[in-house]
Amino acid sequence: MARTVVVCDDDATMRGVVSKVATMAGLTVLAETDSATGAVDLVDRFRADVLVLDLALPFGSGSQVVRELRERSSPCQIVVFTSYAADDPSVRELRVRAVVEKPDFIRLEEVLLEAAGGAGERGVEGDERRGRVPTRVGFPPPLALSPSGLEAPSSFAGALEALEPGDGVLVVRVSGAESTPDRHGRLLAVDQVLNVARLLRVVLRVQDRMAIGDDDVELVAVLLSAGRTGVVSVWERLERAHQLATNPGVLSAGWAVVEPNEAPTSTPGRARDAALHSVGQPPGDRLWAG
Repeated sequence: MARTVVVCDDDATMRGVVSKVATMAGLTVLAETDSATGAVDLVDRFRADVLVLDLALPFGSGSQVVRELRERSSPCQIVVFTSYAADDPSVRELRVRAVVEKPDFIRLEEVLLEAAGGAGERGVEGDERRGRVPTRVGFPPPLALSPSGLEAPSSFAGALEALEPGDGVLVVRVSGAESTPDRHGRLLAVDQVLNVARLLRVVLRVQDRMAIGDDDVELVAVLLSAGRTGVVSVWERLERAHQLATNPGVLSAGWAVVEPNEAPTSTPGRARDAALHSVGQPPGDRLWAG
């Protein structure tokens, strides 16, 4: 079972976000470094259990770090977190625990949780909780949930397609990403969205679902048979929790409820679009699909 981690990336903001994700997965961050030589030195010095490693580094490369640690027979588990996973087939040939493509922080959190030995415990807990709360017959279960309670877009799309009258869609947007489109601003926005996701997971019911939106700066949740009152209640509880947690960023929300006479084939688009268009509007002017 892994307990400690070293983070290596040439971008200080990226190192900060990765360190927070590692901490959320139950690992203790021993040190951060921006160079290949620093990564090898820190893993040796602290005998770190895990190394989260970028490939594009000054004074060497991530691939060299992997080779050197393997030549030393280091037991450290290496998780490569890179933007080049899809472009360079040789990346997949590295002898590492996992290769995660930036900026998939949800997958990175899953891999680190598995390394920390917590994946099985959380998976059992999730199954037991779902078993105690009945879900609607025919509604597709999530294929996998991250430690933050988020599911993959492909799995979440199935939930949107299975909406029925009375189901709600809630969209929560974190301010800041639109005004800071640069790389650092984008990383900070993703970090804020992950923080809000953990709060939303607490206020959602077990049968409800959530995923990160297409632009990575908003959360989309499906609330089964919640109706208008239930959707509004979830939003109000999330807003209070966000204020108490003193998280950065200002939240805005939009929502929609599927109307009784809406055709199933048009439900996903209409309900989600209505929720998206209503983000930031005054409560009395919000759009509804029903």
